[in-house]
Amino acid sequence: MNGITQDEAEIYDRQIRLWGLDAQQRIRKAHVLVAGMRALSDEVCKNLALAGIGGITLLDHTVVTHDDLGAQFFLNDASVGMNRAEAAAPAIRALNPRVAVMVDKDAIAAKSDDYFEPFDIVCLVHQDTQTLNRVNRVRRKLNKPFYAADAFGWYGYIFSDLVNHTYIDEKEVMVAKGSEEKVTVRTSCVEPYVSLDDSLRKNWSTTRPKALGRIHPLCFVIQIKASAVADVC
Repeated sequence: MNGITQDEAEIYDRQIRLWGLDAQQRIRKAHVLVAGMRALSDEVCKNLALAGIGGITLLDHTVVTHDDLGAQFFLNDASVGMNRAEAAAPAIRALNPRVAVMVDKDAIAAKSDDYFEPFDIVCLVHQDTQTLNRVNRVRRKLNKPFYAADAFGWYGYIFSDLVNHTYIDEKEVMVAKGSEEKVTVRTSCVEPYVSLDDSLRKNWSTTRPKALGRIHPLCFVIQIKASAVADVC
């Protein structure tokens, strides 16, 4: 893919001003896998499409039920009985025709590890812990981003594993003591992430009470729920 066109520059003007042209070009070239089409997935796909992502692959082998209509805004009455990924794809394409939307109606459990390697980002929604850990291990070996998320009524969780995330920290400092002139100092930083498996095995008994007080109680509930190796899909 070549550079941003004039039309795209006008469409994405506000976000280019926010994160810059280079970031928008990288978004334009990225291909994201969203596995598991639920209400949360709809929101993720909507934001990706409107941001101008290069491509989205929707992976889901299940079919739309009447219960889905009350939660998933990409669906309508005609969607009932259709594959969930296939039913959501047209609405995502309509949001941004520039985004390539692919549909994969296979079960995620049937996919080999190689399947998850080419994507720039992999996001798994409403998957069992065994699947999450398997895909996370594949992505970590490649040093590629992995996300897992789910929602339970009013509550939910998101897990991010960027392996080693490099970012730029910008600070304004005085040129000299007593001077009002400032310069921007940019420092390259690396933030290491842990795997999902390590995160779920975290032993909180050794954590200081003061530190525990800064953690929302629901964090522990989500950890227990996510640790239960049971396929509820």
